[in-house]
Amino acid sequence: MSGHVGRGAPSCYNGHRMVITIDGPAGVGKSNVSQGLAERLGFSFLNTGAMYRAVGMIALEHDSTLGNLPSIMNVVRHIQISFDWNKMPPEILVGGWKPGRRLSTPEVAEAASCVAKEPEVRSVLVEQQRAVYAQRGDLVTEGRDQGTIVFPAAELKIFLTAPVEVRAKRRWDQYIHSGHVREFDECVREIEERDHRDRNRPVAPMVPALGARELDTATLTKDQVIDQLYTWAIDAGAIPRHRVDISVSPPAPFSAGGANRPPFDEAGRRQTPVGSP
Repeated sequence: MSGHVGRGAPSCYNGHRMVITIDGPAGVGKSNVSQGLAERLGFSFLNTGAMYRAVGMIALEHDSTLGNLPSIMNVVRHIQISFDWNKMPPEILVGGWKPGRRLSTPEVAEAASCVAKEPEVRSVLVEQQRAVYAQRGDLVTEGRDQGTIVFPAAELKIFLTAPVEVRAKRRWDQYIHSGHVREFDECVREIEERDHRDRNRPVAPMVPALGARELDTATLTKDQVIDQLYTWAIDAGAIPRHRVDISVSPPAPFSAGGANRPPFDEAGRRQTPVGSP
């Protein structure tokens, strides 16, 4: 994983770097509140859903039926996903290209859900997500398996919930805002189908992580959710970094077995002692 280091360069407080995971089902508002929390803390923000959508988008271009796993894996192994960390939210780049709103189309969202159930795909992206933490330091990361699989040793693990109808309304509003015509009932079906796939896939099913703090967002505003998460983060030891970032050289792209090995191993355990730089 590559990208420019700017906003949110690794913290030097006591040599310790913190990771906060925010998981939950589709339409629960993970991306918005995760970004808001990251901005308030001065942490980097990782949207792992965008990574799966990027893979789904490219996979669709190679195999419109998504039925050829070898073809999909060839895409995953060669796709170059990076982020422009000087923007908030960090802008995802695919082979140096900015997909922009293409990632938010219903077709790409469906493709992302399909490729996400493949263990080989998840293995590659989990490795890349841990590499982001190795490079960026203090991190708020959102997805569906961040606290269970990617960072089970995270200092703070959060699981957001909301009823299907509430989440479908939010997704419907997103589609309208981005210019995609969608019936509300269709959004309800999409959310229900996605929930079923996410909760029942054999690898990394969507469940609250052990020790996760759960929050129902149905009746809360975005700011109210961020306020609660911020309180939990401070209680968990987060140190807000409101300072001018020092420019540093971009990190080397992640390479399995390379010198920039992530501080989390394949099981999500820390590979360096707490307090190590």
